[in-house]
Parts: sequence; C-alpha cells; structure tokens
Amino acid sequence: MELKLNLKIENLFGGDGILRYIEEKQVKFIRKKSKKTTKQNTGVSSENAIGEEQSEIVKREIQTFKFENGNPTYRLGGIHGKLWGHLRASGKMLADLGELDSKAGVDRMMMSINLTPINVIITDFKPIQIAEIPQITAGMNKALIIQKFDYIPECKIEMTIKFPDMYKEHVLKILRYSEELAGMNKRRATLTILNKEEIFK
Repeated sequence: MELKLNLKIENLFGGDGILRYIEEKQVKFIRKKSKKTTKQNTGVSSENAIGEEQSEIVKREIQTFKFENGNPTYRLGGIHGKLWGHLRASGKMLADLGELDSKAGVDRMMMSINLTPINVIITDFKPIQIAEIPQITAGMNKALIIQKFDYIPECKIEMTIKFPDMYKEHVLKILRYSEELAGMNKRRATLTILNKEEIFK
C-alpha cells in the first residue's frame, strides 16, 4: 500500500554535523573606577565614575541545514531518516501503552516501511530562526554550555509512505499518534498530517 502525505512540521531543528559560523562580540570583563575629590575651602566633595569594558570578537558555530539552491534540505525519508525514526518512536510508545503488540513487532514492521524522498528539499517554509539550547557536558566537570541551532518555525512538505497491506491498520494508528509526540532533531519538532491520500497504480 502507498500513501501520499502532506505534512506540516513545526520547530524543525538543523544539525547532523552541518555547521555555519557567525561573529559575536564577547565581553571579557567590565570594570568601574571612581575618584572622589574634596575642595579644601568649602569641604564639598564630588565623585566621578569611569566605566571600562573589554571585549573581543569571537566565532560561534551554529548547527544548521544543508542547502540546495538556497533551500534547506533534510533527511526525512529512507531507513533511519528523521521521519522514519519519529514513526518508530511513536510505534514503540503505542506498544508501551498496549495499543500495539510489542516493541520488537514495531521494529520488524518498520523495516518494511519505505519513506520517500530520502532527502527532502524544503521550499515552503517560514524564515529560519536561531535558538540557543543549554546543555550539560559529559565528564567530571559537568559544565553548562550553550549550543546554537538554526530552526525552521514551520514548513510544509510532501512525502510518500509505502508498506505491506497487512500493516495498514498499524501504520495508520502510528501516523495518528505521531502527531502527539515531539521528535526529530533535539526532540522539538511537532508533526501535523494535513492530508493523506492512497496512491493507486
């Protein structure tokens, strides 16, 4: 069975090792000096304050999208594509809820599902924004770092999903539930199925 899916995705984050760089002003230190003077004949004092700031221009990396002819691209289809992974996570959640038989059964079913195209060229999208996400590093120090990401607030795409007829009921259930979960990069994207249409050949 084959379905054409019209999808709206919100908060689609870039990444996957694709980087760009921007220059930012970084303040190194701020210092304030004050000087107090007193007139001897009147005893009136006055105080002058001088502020000093030292900064430098640094390059910051932003995790972003691969672009083709000015449009962002995203690996949504194919085995282990972002949408495939999102559907798999939705199926496993349904298995946890008792709506599907087992997680192992979901894995077997997902191996028979094909999503195309593999790399989607996104042409219908709202302007790309930058998000800052705090993250604790691994290791002894557990330092807090801020990572920057390009993200698409909203886009619309079209994909095709193909699967054996025997899985129709399960796949439709997974598609419905996929709208309830956040997923894909940074687990922040949400999915809305605007339309699904069976393809007859």
